[in-house]
Amino acid sequence: MRGMRSMWRAAGCALMLAAATVLGGAVQAQADPVVAQSANVSLAASGLTVQAGGTVTFTVSVTNDTGSATYADGGVYLEASLFQDVSCAAVTGPTPVCIESSGSGSVSYNAWRQVPANSTAVATVTATIKANAVPGTYAVQPSGSFGGYVQDFTPASLNLTVTGTADLAVGLTAASGLGSITYTQTTTNNGPATATGTAVTTTLPGATTSVTALPADCVYDSTAKAVTCTVNSLANGTAATRTFTAHIGALALGSLPATATRTAGAPQDPDPANNTATATCNALTGLIITC
Repeated sequence: MRGMRSMWRAAGCALMLAAATVLGGAVQAQADPVVAQSANVSLAASGLTVQAGGTVTFTVSVTNDTGSATYADGGVYLEASLFQDVSCAAVTGPTPVCIESSGSGSVSYNAWRQVPANSTAVATVTATIKANAVPGTYAVQPSGSFGGYVQDFTPASLNLTVTGTADLAVGLTAASGLGSITYTQTTTNNGPATATGTAVTTTLPGATTSVTALPADCVYDSTAKAVTCTVNSLANGTAATRTFTAHIGALALGSLPATATRTAGAPQDPDPANNTATATCNALTGLIITC
């Protein structure tokens, strides 16, 4: 295990968490599930699937079941390229101190704390994953020591899955006809991940009486006067275009605005500001429309 620990230091980022002492042996219950356990150290995680740009929190509990104060630590080793920020906090007891060191292309956060006799120490480390992290599965090695000896964990290694984000941009154009407006709704995936289950709803002018030429994956709600189109899968760098025609009532007059908005889809969109587009036409009469 000592050789394994050195290997992980060279290969990635070591995030070590100081224990926060819980006096009298009283331990605050961990809200997150325990994912790894050794003789004296337990490791819980807020989740082992996280989106790029998101955070993951590890909770470490160190139990000193001896009759004397003992130095101990616990945490995880992670790849240095994956994280942009790390912070430590106490669950109970004194605030842990993260000591940053670097070498061999890696960055480590080590913090040591003396755990009093017959007590348990609990603290957290929260790491923010880089927004441009490559989606995939990354190895996580639970780590800890007690009284100068490295602990053996079950399991010895965990998998942290990073999911990507997809920046979708919605566009809407309008072309006038005789008593009608033909709309072209465009959804562009600026990546980096593939978008799935995307839905874009175009709310039509209130003077709309019917909609024709609907694509197979679009549905018209006559009560809401809205057309919703779905795209099951949209790869990075591609676009989906849907065109349909709204027929306008004969008494229409003045401004005829329409708005297209992304209403569903995965994964998370890092820039929701471009999820909406508007196209406005003008009715001189119900038949004479300009866009």
